[in-house]
Amino acid sequence: MAMVTFRDETAAGKPLAGSALPDLPESIPAREPVRLRVREEAARRNADPVVSFIKLLPLAGG
Repeated sequence: MAMVTFRDETAAGKPLAGSALPDLPESIPAREPVRLRVREEAARRNADPVVSFIKLLPLAGG
């Protein structure tokens, strides 16, 4: 199994955050890890009671 690591940075290259998606198949379309990360971040934000009333919409089809 493969793992993808995402690292968020500012335009100047300063690290902001990062996350990893473990246990991915060896061959996977590039859009799939991005879709998984967006779904995970939306679920995390929507579950946070401290966040204001603005919620992220779920992805169509899943």
